[in-house]
Amino acid sequence: MVHVDGELASIGGAPKREIERTVASHTGMRLEPSGRGQEYWVIGRLDMDSLMFCARLPKPARPKKARGALSHELSAMLVLASEPQPEDTFLDPFAGSGSFVVTRLGMPAEEIIYSDLDLAEHRDQLPGEALRDRRVRLLAEDAMTLPSLPDGSVDVIVTDPPWGEHEELPVPYEEFAASTCDSFARVLHPTRGRFVLLCNRRGAPIFDHAFDAAGFQVHATHEILVNGHPATVFVGTRRTTPDRPEAKATPEATTTPRSTPTRRPSKPLLIGMNTYRRSLNRFSR
Repeated sequence: MVHVDGELASIGGAPKREIERTVASHTGMRLEPSGRGQEYWVIGRLDMDSLMFCARLPKPARPKKARGALSHELSAMLVLASEPQPEDTFLDPFAGSGSFVVTRLGMPAEEIIYSDLDLAEHRDQLPGEALRDRRVRLLAEDAMTLPSLPDGSVDVIVTDPPWGEHEELPVPYEEFAASTCDSFARVLHPTRGRFVLLCNRRGAPIFDHAFDAAGFQVHATHEILVNGHPATVFVGTRRTTPDRPEAKATPEATTTPRSTPTRRPSKPLLIGMNTYRRSLNRFSR
């Protein structure tokens, strides 16, 4: 298979046969045009000057996720966007089915905190590793207060708050976003604290304002689709510029969202997420 920036590409007959002969001679395997077997891929990226030759690894069987839960792949992408470190105290304050917690369990961490007001409802559906791993701490707390967590005790937050579309929030969405960001500002470490937050596209300007008011700096935003629904990913840290003091949100500021500024991601969340046919054709030539 040949795959260039998110799309399958064709390859000439002679080069294809040469690759097949080379693989067969080095592995002792025989070519099967169809059926289940070991797959090899030639993968290209427009921002790389060479091709990658890859063997597709088998995926381990994973339990089926609850309806509406984030996929394993998207959960992994968002956790990796937080730049995990072995000494991290990790928190998901809207943990729900535990997607981010389970993903982070596959990486080194000092402590992994699952928090959700509906913990009692979700506990029976949580994967076994989230219940058995000694690094995991389960909390049933309101993300807008998080009373059990001391100030500055968390290194990284990765979370997917309620979108305010199919569930009833206790307060207006603007107030919800402001209180959530203030809570993050309290528990995140003052120098190494960082976050990745996923929200619906319509709520992105509201969260963007709330982050700014709570003293955060958003380094990148990514516009993606989640189960077909437009969404925005925020990646950021505590604000570090000394000449700009942390602002406190006023009642007027929390109810009037500003437009989301254009930020070019420092690096793609997923290389090849946006694919253009003309780019593919240029790469082929």
